[in-house]
Amino acid sequence: HECLLYLKHRASTLASIIDGACCLSCENSRLFCGGGFIESQQISQQTITTRSTLVYSLIRMVMMLSFHKNDDGKKTNDHITSDSPLLNHIVFDLVLTSLRTLTSLTHDNEIAGKQMITACMPE
Repeated sequence: HECLLYLKHRASTLASIIDGACCLSCENSRLFCGGGFIESQQISQQTITTRSTLVYSLIRMVMMLSFHKNDDGKKTNDHITSDSPLLNHIVFDLVLTSLRTLTSLTHDNEIAGKQMITACMPE
C-alpha cells in the first residue's frame, strides 16, 4: 500500500501542476499534448509509431484501474481490486485525478480532444 500511496501523492502533485498551467493559458494545455498523437517514422525499413503520451497514458490508467482492461480492450486480471478499503480508495483517487487532468487538458484544446478520441478507438 505504501507504493500506491506514494504514486497517488506524485500523481496528485503532477495533476495540480498541469491543472494550474492549463488554467493560466490554453496554450499550455496544447503544449502538454505535443505536436500530434500518432507519428510514424520510417527507420531502416521499419515503421516506428510513437504517441504523445500524456493523454494516452491518462486514458490507459483510467481503463486499467476502472474497467480492468488493457490497451486492446481485453479484460485483465482482477489483481487491482481488493477487499482493502484503503487500496480501493487509493485506486479511486488515482482514477479521479486522471479524469480531472484529462478535463483540464481537453478544455478548449482540439489537439487533446482528438488524442482522446483516437486513444479510445480500436486500431
